[in-house]
Amino acid sequence: MYVCMYRTFYEINQFCTDVKTDFAYSLAKGGVAIHTQSKEDRNRLLDVLPAESFGGGVVKHPPLGHGNPAAYIKGIDTSVDVRRITELLSDKGTELSYSRRLTQRYTGRPIRVVKVKCTENSVGKLLNTKHVINNKTCVIEKERLVKVIRCYNCQRFGHIARFCTNSTKCELCAESHSISETCAHDVLCANRGGHHPASGSACPSYLQRYETIATQHTEYLHLPSSVTTSGTETAN
Repeated sequence: MYVCMYRTFYEINQFCTDVKTDFAYSLAKGGVAIHTQSKEDRNRLLDVLPAESFGGGVVKHPPLGHGNPAAYIKGIDTSVDVRRITELLSDKGTELSYSRRLTQRYTGRPIRVVKVKCTENSVGKLLNTKHVINNKTCVIEKERLVKVIRCYNCQRFGHIARFCTNSTKCELCAESHSISETCAHDVLCANRGGHHPASGSACPSYLQRYETIATQHTEYLHLPSSVTTSGTETAN
């Protein structure tokens, strides 16, 4: 890890001396993620980092999710085609670069939510304009930058089902029936016992987790760069 970080900062210092970076880390499927101190530094790094850096074969990608901002349009009948939604929004001055109807996790059936991406100005217009589609008023929410991880097996927060050793619980009723079984029980949260699903955004456990991560995320973004490079490799 330290060798990778040292090599990364060394290459950046060699080819892009004016770019200021906060930290870097290896990606699970190969490659290195580099976090710069500003959007301008990120764009400059993507523009000027040559192919011969990092031993050659460099493929540069902007960060996922950091292109056009996203929003969710809720309450759209599943019978309404996504292309029709794009046309209706375009008529109101909102040009979309991406649109996709979301589906249920287990059944794959379409739900009444469409994810869209557009420019920052268009997102503002989208959020501040009343949209009626198929005679129904839609609820529009901007995508949250902070992600709360919830286990699809036990419904607890902070880990994923792949590494879960807890007993299975339904996200709707907190019972231990198979996730493939259609739930017909009363709604009950597996975390707080309230009358809401564990996946609900109004769950106190979710809100507490979100607030904690949001605070850490904000503090992390403002951490000063403490990594310097020289001709000699050092280990921490």
